[in-house]
Amino acid sequence: MEFSNLQDNLPASVLQALRGRFKDANQILIGGSYLKGCANTESDIDVIVINQTVQAIERENYYCDDILIDLAIHDVRSLRNTILKERVNAMCSMADNIVHAVPLLNLDEGTVYLKQFAADAIKAGPPPFDIESNKAHLLGQVDDIRHCMDQTERMTLAAGILTQLVVFFLRSGGGWLGAAKYMGRDLRRVNVRFSDALLEVAQQAFTPHGAIALADFTLETIASVTGDVEKLWTKSYPIPHC
Repeated sequence: MEFSNLQDNLPASVLQALRGRFKDANQILIGGSYLKGCANTESDIDVIVINQTVQAIERENYYCDDILIDLAIHDVRSLRNTILKERVNAMCSMADNIVHAVPLLNLDEGTVYLKQFAADAIKAGPPPFDIESNKAHLLGQVDDIRHCMDQTERMTLAAGILTQLVVFFLRSGGGWLGAAKYMGRDLRRVNVRFSDALLEVAQQAFTPHGAIALADFTLETIASVTGDVEKLWTKSYPIPHC
């Protein structure tokens, strides 16, 4: 295995601080945009500390020399379980982090095993996507938002539809889901046109007219993915005034 030179990408003071704080660690894995060469002033460093003596998973965000550290402390078993649990939900965030992370300490058997396990999980791909049940769920939400007369309920429905549309579009193509904060970026990478159209609809989705436009856009998306929309769900309803 070949890894990037940490010293070329991260301040020596940060690496030294990590070594000093986690002297008993079996391994310290470093990842994030600094290693990819695309860091900016808001970038953080992803750090996974592997310690076989920890009793529970620990998470912490803190600053070291003005750089935000996103820290997670695991043992090998909890990392393996996290990868498996994420895959059930078609996510591979942890697996991807482990595959691309660079070890700060000498490479050990546990790290080699985890990297291979993570790579195998990604290679296996996400579980099958049940398009029909997700379609039915979206159609139900469309019907609900067309009938909705309450502003708060309409906002809640619109937020749910927008999120589900992103999942529906990404998963129907057989792809993984990234972490929530990266879904928009993932969607844009898959289909810029759909991403732009969804953004335009989303900007007005919480108004009465915008909610109807969102409902129509959802039906168009379902039709483009599945080839049909049941006529039961294509009735026209008056725009609620509230």
